[in-house]
Formats: sequence, C-alpha cells, structure tokens
Amino acid sequence: MDEEFLARAFGFAPAGQPCGDPNLSMLRFGRARPALETAMADATNLPPHDLGYLRHRQVIGTLGISLPWVLLIAGTAGGVAQQPTLSHYFHTSVGNWFVGILWALGSFLALYRGYGRVDQKLSLAAGVLAIGVAQFPNDAQGHSTWTGWVHVACAALFFAALFWMCLCEFTQGDETRGRKAARNGVYRGCAWVIFTAVLAIPVVKHLAQMGSVETHAVFWLETIAVTDFGAAFLVKGEWILADAGAGGGSH
Repeated sequence: MDEEFLARAFGFAPAGQPCGDPNLSMLRFGRARPALETAMADATNLPPHDLGYLRHRQVIGTLGISLPWVLLIAGTAGGVAQQPTLSHYFHTSVGNWFVGILWALGSFLALYRGYGRVDQKLSLAAGVLAIGVAQFPNDAQGHSTWTGWVHVACAALFFAALFWMCLCEFTQGDETRGRKAARNGVYRGCAWVIFTAVLAIPVVKHLAQMGSVETHAVFWLETIAVTDFGAAFLVKGEWILADAGAGGGSH
C-alpha cells in the first residue's frame, strides 16, 4: 500500500510531512484498524485470476517447457552428449541446471494457489514431488538403488498430479464464457498427451534396452510430457487463448 493511500484512508501523514496532533493520529488509527486489517486480509487472498497469479502460472509454464531444451542446448554447448533421459543430465556438467530448474519449478508449484483446495493441494504435492525428483537422483549406471526408486516414484506421482490438474481442475468453470471451451480443449488434450507419454515410457525404455528403438526415445517422451504440462500452464496464465477484455479473469 502506498503512503498517500494510507494518509487519505486512515489519517496518516506521508513520509516527510508532519503528523499533526499525535493523539488525533492514534485515534484515527484505532478507528481505522479494523478496515486496515480487512484490507490486509484481502491483499493476502487475491483471486486466482489476479494479474500476479497469471504471471505465476506463466512462470511455471515457461520453466516446464524450458527444462529439456536448456539441458539439451547447455549440454551440447558443453560437450555433453544427449542423455537417454532428462534425469541422466544430473550426472553431467549441466546437472546444476537440472536441479536448479526443478527446484524453481517445484517452488512455484508449491506456492501456486488455484481455485479450490484440491487444486492447491495437487499443486503443492506436484511442487514437493518435483523437488524430490531433483533431490533423489537415479543411478548413473542404471543400477537399482533406494534413491533411484524414490526418484521414479516422485516423477510418476508428479506427472499423475499434473494430469489430474489439467484434466479435472483447470477445466472447471463455465464453458459458454469467452474462449473457455477452447482452453478446456487444450487442457484435456495436454492431460491425455501427458498420460500417454508417461505410460509409454517404461515400454519404450524396455525396447531401448533391447535395441528395438532409439536410445533417446525416453528423453523425447519426457520432453513431450513436460512441454504439454508447460503449455497448459501458459494457457492457464492467459498467455494464449485469453478472453478479449477479460482483464485477467478467464479460468
């Protein structure tokens, strides 16, 4: 809140100006305190379509889409061969990028506030799971370790949470309003692409080990999944398919 607003609303003097009668100022503060507390409560409960939350969603979407490409480009620039999965970049010279982006993504997801408790809890869970993926790496040689199992579990549950958010949470609202029907189509499409890509990963990984498919196929399936997750959040953040003149109110 700026000082001029406080001065006008509650009788405070802006910085650099005399306060006048201190007793009068205290009296005004006492009378204004309930209104001030209400204003502060409102400020901490901004609607999920507030401009700040739109930017929040856009950051989440951008981080999701950028993850595989940052690893691929930075790795190539640093002489790192393309890895079979995104997780394998942890063990390379660009491992800090892998951990850093996942931590940023996880933090923004954990702090994201959706339209309901389920949306918020799913986002919090997805954020914690994204950080879990970064903190519990897989084994560089593919050996079975407890950290590797935690890593796989976190990744699977992370994508499961995103699938449910896209399919069931993002699609809530009146489809007859503005471009909501088009946005819902994107959310559902992204959800099922994520589902299909993640479900195909163990099959393709097995085929890659047998030499039946290209060894980087899992990397590209993971890239498809995180790209679609990112796209859904960009739409949710009204970067695309926003209602004309919505003023940040589309759902």
